[in-house]
Amino acid sequence: LPLRLLLCFSVLTNARKIADVSHSEGTLTCVHGLRFLSMSWVILGHTYYFAFGSLNNMGQLYAGWQNDWTFQVIANATVSVDSFFVLSGLLSTYLFFRELQRMGGGLRKINWLMFYVHRYWRLTPPYLLVMATYAPAAIDPQCPTDWWKNALYINNLFSAESGAGCMGWSWYLANDMQFYIVSPMLFCLLAIKPALGVGVTSALLLASVTAMGIHSTVNGLAVGFFGIAQEFSGIYIKPWFRATPTWSACCPAICCTDSRSGAAAQQAPGGPAVAGGGRVALSIVYGLYDVDGGRVKLSQNVASLYNAVYRPLWAAAVGWVTIACVTGNGGWVNSLLSQPLFAPLSRLTYCAYLAMVWDNFSVIHAFLGNCALAYMAAFVASLIGNSYGRSCMRYPLKTILWQEVVANNSLVAVATFVTQLFKDSNASDATRRGDFGATKRVT
Repeated sequence: LPLRLLLCFSVLTNARKIADVSHSEGTLTCVHGLRFLSMSWVILGHTYYFAFGSLNNMGQLYAGWQNDWTFQVIANATVSVDSFFVLSGLLSTYLFFRELQRMGGGLRKINWLMFYVHRYWRLTPPYLLVMATYAPAAIDPQCPTDWWKNALYINNLFSAESGAGCMGWSWYLANDMQFYIVSPMLFCLLAIKPALGVGVTSALLLASVTAMGIHSTVNGLAVGFFGIAQEFSGIYIKPWFRATPTWSACCPAICCTDSRSGAAAQQAPGGPAVAGGGRVALSIVYGLYDVDGGRVKLSQNVASLYNAVYRPLWAAAVGWVTIACVTGNGGWVNSLLSQPLFAPLSRLTYCAYLAMVWDNFSVIHAFLGNCALAYMAAFVASLIGNSYGRSCMRYPLKTILWQEVVANNSLVAVATFVTQLFKDSNASDATRRGDFGATKRVT
């Protein structure tokens, strides 16, 4: 037993498991690609968002960005988190019903204690490990006193003023755990009485959407990026406002469980439906371009309606595409998302999320990256525009002088040619020394 426990920490063994691209029967391979691409989007969005707080010319920057349609990927990057809520709800439901089928449909055979212990044990050790690096008050003043809220996954239930800021980006984990804790209620209803389960799930979705719409109207929230900035701790991290993507994935997950049957595959959405889901997703990402640019103004009622429905619509689009991929109707989308390369990267997304922070180390990373890119670009530019340019400029003059030497057989021409070569070389060396000297004086 001690040896087995020691092997659990084997770098070689664990590295092999992470890098393994094989998969067992029933694995939803398209989820690997969705995870990695969503996490890349999350990191991109946080890279911008965390930098905003340190800028004193944010207004000027955003004035330029709001007229750049490509910035909509950043302004609406928060839906990438909803993709993870969808995947979490889908996988939890899918694995539960697959296990239920394996046991012959008996709910009494399920070990509910292990259902929760397994989840907590899988998520918490790396969570606490990263949190330990933020324990000193000099790094994060709130972690020494509020770490227990994170360990119990309740940090999102406290306002920012009362200290929910220890690893502030971990609000997602608290929501995800809370949804997981109450999920057996829906699972059992969907297993025993599917119609009732669908009805209760729909009622929860409607309640969350309605609450978001009412809250937006009462508080006059704007749409998109500005609405989030108005009430981050009030709406963005609260479970009753973020539950819709997770609950909306429960019913599609049951379809994935039965996807191996021919009937399910025939009834699953095909290529046109996948394209429709893509259009919905693109509309959510780029639909506010004119609104953010000030070219279109929305009434408060329309803004509240948008705030209430755009996350459920995003969840529906992601779930729709996932069902199509799982049932073999995803076409090239499924081929892309199911690439073996995404499997190891997918296994790293959770720890990548924990380690994704903006602090002095992140600034150093940005500095090193900028330096590397700058010098790589400088090397290419120097090859083409500097070194080659000087050579090409000198070449015609040398050619003309040598032709004069050959034609006239003149010692004067030979002397002129040699003198010109030395002048070119000395001028180039002097220029380099002069530039360096000037740089030293300025410094």
